[in-house]
Amino acid sequence: MATRLLLPLYFLVFSVSALEIEPRVIGGIESGENDVPWQLYVSSSINGSSFGCGATYIGNRYALSAAHCFFEGAQRVSLENVKVWGGTVDSQDFISASAVTLESLVIHPDFNPQNYENDIAVLRLSREINNAIPIQLISVQEQVTANNDFANGYNASGFSPENLLVSGWGDTSVSGENFPRFLQQTLLTGVPDFICDEEWGNRSFGTDLAKLVCADSPNPLIGRDSCSGDSGSPLVWQNASNAADRDFGLRLMGIVSFGITSNGQSCVTGLPSGYTEIAAFLPFIQVNSDSLPSASNFSVDPFSLDYSEAGEINVTIPDSDDGGAFSFFGLLILFFIGLRRARPKC
Repeated sequence: MATRLLLPLYFLVFSVSALEIEPRVIGGIESGENDVPWQLYVSSSINGSSFGCGATYIGNRYALSAAHCFFEGAQRVSLENVKVWGGTVDSQDFISASAVTLESLVIHPDFNPQNYENDIAVLRLSREINNAIPIQLISVQEQVTANNDFANGYNASGFSPENLLVSGWGDTSVSGENFPRFLQQTLLTGVPDFICDEEWGNRSFGTDLAKLVCADSPNPLIGRDSCSGDSGSPLVWQNASNAADRDFGLRLMGIVSFGITSNGQSCVTGLPSGYTEIAAFLPFIQVNSDSLPSASNFSVDPFSLDYSEAGEINVTIPDSDDGGAFSFFGLLILFFIGLRRARPKC
């Protein structure tokens, strides 16, 4: 079996295919100002190297992101070297806007950088971010409901329901290095747990699959995915029973965690992406945050927008894995705020 070498912040996977782990929106639409107001952007710097990730605002100056966003190899980022922006969809605003620093950063104590298990971190911001609106965390019972919906609605060889929303400033092209100025978002479909288990378990992934949510394109012929630059960003589910509420029943279900490069493509490889499952980490989140709001007042239901033209023709559906993971920024913005994209894989 072939062993892939790792990029900084990535993990090791074994497979019969020539695959590479890709820390990672493909096939998305440009976000409006009020579409996903919980989306944040995070810059982490270690030894002069800076990395970009997404994060999700959950209220009372707390945010969630992926644990791997705060490491360079085995070295953890210093608190003072993390900066956060939000409240806008235009990345150029990050040049002039004052970044928010962190008051604290709690990385899950059992985070495993070799396989991204427990890939979650709680950020405490030093102040509120203007125009950032928190999203409610999914409950355990809501996760059960969602799992049942995924199991009943998923169609591996045809159209599946558009029941998950992912957003980020990550790469928008399978060919790479196409980082958008404006935040992107797209709809995905939830993959049943048993299929997620088959795809990752059969490849000796070595993580606790019960702590993962898998998501894929609703149409196997159209590529939609999280991609390089989206790690730490939110995966959102809508509770249909609460769709008429002021928050449209929107719930944070997952965090963009990992994916695989296959046949030269960095995303949209035709297999589900891996997201940290929020419901599995509610005790960890609750212990490390306090007094989170139960609901917010959103002006836009992002699930009601038109995604009919969103997606790239997926001409390659290989016998391999795919997902979302850590990522980076628009090249112009990288220049101005000192970020850089991933180095080529070995």
